Amino acid sequence: MKLFIPTLIFCCNAFLASAIQVSDNKDDEKNERKLQQGFPPNDMPPMNFLPPTDIPVPGDLGSTGGFPIGGFPTTGSNTVGGFPSGVGGVTDTGASNVHIGGPGDDDHNGDPNSIINGVLAQKGDYPWYARIMKTSGSQWCGGSLIAEDWVLTAAHCFPPGVSGLNVFVGALCMDSYTNCDQKVEAFTIRQVILHPQYDPNTWANDYALIRLNGKSSVAPVYIDNMNLSWGFGSRKPLRVAGFGATTSDGSTYPTKLYHADMGYVPPSECKQMMGSNRIQDNMLCAIGNNQDACYGDSGGPLFDHQSQRLMGLVSWGYGCNIGYPTVFARIASQFDWLRNTVCPNTEKKPEFCGQRMSSKPTCKKLKHRVLELEFETDNWAPEDNTVKVWVRNKYGEFVRRRMNVKYIEQRNALFTKYKCLNKNKCYKFVMFDKNGDGICCNHGAGKYSLTFNDLPIVINRSFTNQHEDVIYFGNC
Repeated sequence: MKLFIPTLIFCCNAFLASAIQVSDNKDDEKNERKLQQGFPPNDMPPMNFLPPTDIPVPGDLGSTGGFPIGGFPTTGSNTVGGFPSGVGGVTDTGASNVHIGGPGDDDHNGDPNSIINGVLAQKGDYPWYARIMKTSGSQWCGGSLIAEDWVLTAAHCFPPGVSGLNVFVGALCMDSYTNCDQKVEAFTIRQVILHPQYDPNTWANDYALIRLNGKSSVAPVYIDNMNLSWGFGSRKPLRVAGFGATTSDGSTYPTKLYHADMGYVPPSECKQMMGSNRIQDNMLCAIGNNQDACYGDSGGPLFDHQSQRLMGLVSWGYGCNIGYPTVFARIASQFDWLRNTVCPNTEKKPEFCGQRMSSKPTCKKLKHRVLELEFETDNWAPEDNTVKVWVRNKYGEFVRRRMNVKYIEQRNALFTKYKCLNKNKCYKFVMFDKNGDGICCNHGAGKYSLTFNDLPIVINRSFTNQHEDVIYFGNC
């Protein structure tokens, strides 16, 4: 039994320490009992799935076949490393000195397994899969194209000091000149945005958005913008895909994309197996039957084929295929952040930009109904808006505050807020603007909508040249 203890997880080229061989028979028996009882063997610490070493993939990008990976583009540089034009459907999208492919067969055969006992993905299974590689030619992380110029991956793929990464949208079998007849596009990275609440110590909110230097022509994947993952039953079938290690020590990597079957593990069960203090609402657990994600799969997709939607991103675990769940960053948990970051900053809007999260609460008290506020900010940065709702007392005074949304600071962003209120009361809604220029129209067209008890109060309302906008609603 091999254990993997990370020493410098977040330092640029030394993410995981070497494996420790446990050879004592008594220790092995003890560890097996602990596994059966739901405890990590030898108090194994959790780990992410970054590659432990910088291992070039034989016959793949950066191989010795005369096709080196270059760095980020300099001004005026927009070439694809001398790759023959019109071969393999490869699109030049701004990566400098990037060559797609290398020596190898054009058929989709070869590697016996990947991801740990996975099976070969076929053309069209994951055309939106984004392979993130170091310019040295080694596998780094996975990701998913969610808009024409945005890739979603894990925040831990970007520890301090990391650099020299390229993104390949549509990667399928990159030892082949034709990518197994599937279109692949090469990009450099324009910008990386980590989730503001990402915690590198616990991997909470393990989300990162990559803004590509160019636009992909590949259709982006649909994401879980309907809270589907919270309704999954135990062992609901899901699939994880990636170019990650085929061996538990991370020493062998494939040249083709593989996927593995996983089963959803409900949060209560996952907390029992992984530790109640480690599993948070922004995490999703899944476990395979002798199949698993491993090093190099970080940030890669957990996909639901039934709904055809992205449910999670490979985040962390206790090892590769040792009988414990793999933990993923749950897409539904941070849908608002994804939408608010991507939608104002992409020209061709993906599906989720036009939809709201179906997370409206169910009020517990019989007399209560849902107040829904949807607010789209203008282009002024930083924003300076505050929202407050007061309830009227028996003396006709609005005194008790029922909603308080402070300092909405993000520009060109869409926010949705909910509050359960007594349907028999009268309320005063106030939208404050500190600078007194309103939310329209000198700096873009901000607007807001209010709905109470499923009845619209105002739709797409704006105001300008004033400090506040006041609306009364309810039983007034």
